[in-house]
Amino acid sequence: MKYYLLEPFAKDLSVEKNPPLSEKGIRMARVFALTMKGISIDYCYTDTSIASFGTALLLVGDKVIVNKVDALDKELEENVTSFVEEINNKYKEGKILIIAEKSVLSIINKYTDAIFIS
Repeated sequence: MKYYLLEPFAKDLSVEKNPPLSEKGIRMARVFALTMKGISIDYCYTDTSIASFGTALLLVGDKVIVNKVDALDKELEENVTSFVEEINNKYKEGKILIIAEKSVLSIINKYTDAIFIS
């Protein structure tokens, strides 16, 4: 199993609570999607933020179901490690894209052989 870890792209800072992607973030995601064309993602997980979910939709489109996961919302190591264990038990092979804040991705990175895309 291979993990790909990615932060959401640029957020619209004019929105205070749970901001979506900005125009720049949307452009960045579209360009990055071209870079990822050679990587076939099997599973996709995000935290519950609009920006992370929007980033995922722009990257995997309708090819993969994007799953929002509460455990990825906070950098509580026990929640994040439980999520990683659950994923490891659920899937024995495949490529997983996880989009969340950097602090959460850092925890996942400690427990997996992840590729941290920044």
